[in-house]
Amino acid sequence: MGRNMEILIEDDKGNQISTHKVSFGSKIYVNEGDKIKSGQKLFEWDPYTLPIIAENNGVAKFIDLIAGVSLREETDRRG
Repeated sequence: MGRNMEILIEDDKGNQISTHKVSFGSKIYVNEGDKIKSGQKLFEWDPYTLPIIAENNGVAKFIDLIAGVSLREETDRRG
């Protein structure tokens, strides 16, 4: 689970012209070696994808979660 990812943009001669840090959990829309155009979306970060991993065994208990107020259930139908 790398957290120091970057997308480098190079010109036709291999000179680096820009660098973009890619946040953990980002959706990447280009492949390595793709030719890109100005204004093209390279990646998108969803701030709600940061995983929180339990360090100990136990029982999960939700506090102050109210359906329709503090949370909503959403299904991703693209998969």
